[in-house]
Amino acid sequence: GGLKRASYLFGTMHLLCNQDAVLSDGLKAAIDSARDVYFEIDMDNMMEMLGALRYSRMNGGKKLHDLLGTADYKKVQDYFSAHPSPIPLSMLESFKPMFISAMVGEQLMDCPQKAGMEQVIMKEAKDEGKEIRGLETARFQAGLFDSIPYESQAKELVSYIDSLDYYRKNTELMAEVYHRQDLRRLDSLVARSD
Repeated sequence: GGLKRASYLFGTMHLLCNQDAVLSDGLKAAIDSARDVYFEIDMDNMMEMLGALRYSRMNGGKKLHDLLGTADYKKVQDYFSAHPSPIPLSMLESFKPMFISAMVGEQLMDCPQKAGMEQVIMKEAKDEGKEIRGLETARFQAGLFDSIPYESQAKELVSYIDSLDYYRKNTELMAEVYHRQDLRRLDSLVARSD
């Protein structure tokens, strides 16, 4: 209470197909009327964005192949052989498995070009001369990732790869529901998600 001007909270899917990553007139108006625009982290701060990459690595020099048995590790290798990514598995070895899962998730959307909704919003905000800020730091978010044992994260990564068809359908459904702005259905999809 006590706010002198309206404050808006906008929920995004981080990644959408290009044709769906557009700003509605209402969102443009909200950005235009806002004094500051906040994201999870300050996406306009290059040091913070580089920090996000730096903190994506596991502590203690751990490697993915140390956390998984031979058969499970081969599943991860086979996935990356069949789905080349901008960062090869050899470089991802030291990354937190949840970060690798997020990369796998980004490849589930079946469209030739994708766009980050946050980047679309940030461009609009900067074009309007708005200050970009962050609610959290990359270091804080990395600490949350570190609170889940790396072994558990690695097992979840394998489980994710084992169930890709299910997650692909779920992601496509979520994108469709998000595009329709069906908040009730979106809430039920998030609630049943594991």
